[in-house]
Amino acid sequence: MKVHAAQRGTARGPALIPVYGHALGGKDGGFILSGNQVSEVPVPPNLANVPDAYALYVVGESMEPRYFAGEIVFVNPRLPVCRGAFVVAQISKGDEEQPHAYVKWFVSQDARRLR
Repeated sequence: MKVHAAQRGTARGPALIPVYGHALGGKDGGFILSGNQVSEVPVPPNLANVPDAYALYVVGESMEPRYFAGEIVFVNPRLPVCRGAFVVAQISKGDEEQPHAYVKWFVSQDARRLR
């Protein structure tokens, strides 16, 4: 998914960051990350100059109490993934299927599994 960099602030308002994703609901908190922008929100200062930064709405209760349904999470796709980090994992089962996104706590990864 190609995401556009945050729009610069102008005299008309603050810099904005795109919010992506179509919530499908589900007990695991997954949703299709289609790349369609559903909203814009003010960009936090730590992401103001990060190319391809974006935000997502949390779906479901699988990450409570860290993240709650409806909350916005901000994504810096330039940071390396490390154990204990909260991540947006994009999982696709085929070339034509749109990836499902999950906001989860990263434990480890090997050739077959993401934990």
